[in-house]
Amino acid sequence: MMTVLNKLHIKFFLSLAFLTLFKGFVSAAENAPSERLDNKSHSTQPTSKNYSLLPSDEDSPDFSQTPIDETKVKAVGGIIIEGDRLDIYLDKTFTALGNGVLDKQDQHIEADRLEYDTQNKTIHAVGNTKIKTPDTYATGDELHLNLDDTIGQMTKVKFTLKQAATPGIPLTAFNQASVRQVDLIGDDPLSNMVANPNQVPAKAKTAKKSNEQSRGDADVLFFEGEGKKRAVQSKFTSCEVGKDDWFIKSSEIKLDDNVKEAQAKDATIEFKGVPILYSPSMSFPYGNERKSGFLSPTWGTTSKSGFELLTPYYFNLGPNRDATISARVLSKRGTQLQGEYRYLDDNYSGYNLVHYLPSDSLTGDNRFLISSHHKQSFSDGWYGNWDYDRVSDANYFSELGSRLIMTSRVNLLQQATLGYNDAQWQFNVSVNKFQTLSDDKNTYPYQRLPSVNLNYNNDFGPLTFKMINQATRFELDSSWDNNRPTGNRLVSYPSISLPMTSSYAFITPKIGIHHTSYGLTSTAGGFDDRYQRTLPIFSLDSGLQFEKETR
Repeated sequence: MMTVLNKLHIKFFLSLAFLTLFKGFVSAAENAPSERLDNKSHSTQPTSKNYSLLPSDEDSPDFSQTPIDETKVKAVGGIIIEGDRLDIYLDKTFTALGNGVLDKQDQHIEADRLEYDTQNKTIHAVGNTKIKTPDTYATGDELHLNLDDTIGQMTKVKFTLKQAATPGIPLTAFNQASVRQVDLIGDDPLSNMVANPNQVPAKAKTAKKSNEQSRGDADVLFFEGEGKKRAVQSKFTSCEVGKDDWFIKSSEIKLDDNVKEAQAKDATIEFKGVPILYSPSMSFPYGNERKSGFLSPTWGTTSKSGFELLTPYYFNLGPNRDATISARVLSKRGTQLQGEYRYLDDNYSGYNLVHYLPSDSLTGDNRFLISSHHKQSFSDGWYGNWDYDRVSDANYFSELGSRLIMTSRVNLLQQATLGYNDAQWQFNVSVNKFQTLSDDKNTYPYQRLPSVNLNYNNDFGPLTFKMINQATRFELDSSWDNNRPTGNRLVSYPSISLPMTSSYAFITPKIGIHHTSYGLTSTAGGFDDRYQRTLPIFSLDSGLQFEKETR
């Protein structure tokens, strides 16, 4: 029996109750024995009510008065089918012709022709086919899919894998400014450090969730169960649409959305259309998660170290900790070991780096680099940090570095700070010195052993009062035989300002006194042992504020 309904966008809500009613009704109409009709009516002249296939108007339920909630239908596993034309074959097959749509819970499928088999729970979609699930959006020519176990295939596919909503990693000010991956063969690791003793880790805040989406295309995309897919003859990338700077081309790639990991066979990485790396097998994450494993090797050549090959292994120790162990082979010098460890928490963050080259084949010396950086917020406004950089010799960067920024390093900071901040008071005490790689001792920087800062600011009515105070002890290494003076310096700068602002302009007159005092303990070179300077300062800061409407 074939029933054809020609009504635009007719919706069928398939649920167990509906199918049971429909099946039983048709079966009763076609197979009802004559004695049943006879028993129901004792009249010699059967009425229309006895033999009517459909119930009469008075017996029919008024569906217009009881609208069906589509959300509830999908929530209990029901199916909603829409189409310009719907063909129904008994209770077994529903075919939507023209703008076909099928919805089941979190599955949404569109196609020019869409056929649903109620017994096997399968869908066959042809022409401009689209499928949308919580983790995937795909378009293609044709789709076969079992809706219950999510097993099937799609041809000539373009797909997008959505990022999972993972918890953000807490960030601190130090992490955002300083902690970053270091190119161990090409960049100066110390150049990535921020040496600001007054920088305080901010209270932890959540990293913005990435809205990046991995995408690709394939001749065939196989659906192999909940969250699992396999793309044949595929290209895969995480670049923005229209910016295919890099992609992975493979004969087959397995995608697991449950753990956001991919396994590719016969994989080639192409950058700007140029193949740069081939591997018979390649495993990598494509979500926000990280994965332990070997990173891409890096190679190069320098005149002082010869051919270089760096092979790093990455350890994902947790959502806020990781490490990298690398072996750097230098054809003229030997094998250098490199270790990197990064950590990040609500109140602290840090970065540690160690390079070690035992028995340099050219110099015979052990060569090393140490870099350690840590920042931490304590309770009640207290904070602390340290920065420590050191190399084995003055020629380390020039001989073992490969870029100009490495060879130009002169002073390596070694400092520690303890401080306190609140709304009015700011206090910190720090000690710092430098490892200087220059042979000119007259250019060596002073050591601050220690430096104490005490600042105050507050508003008194319309006036703003500020006080800046600093006391510093300047020293030079005793091994530096020169005639430069050492001693103490005291700086004090109180000021009062009157900020005046409006919606269109501001003006701030300010008056203060800047006092500086030097007390020298070493006056070699004919310097006096005391210097003082007091300067009155007046300033006037003003400006206009312009606003422009923007879209």
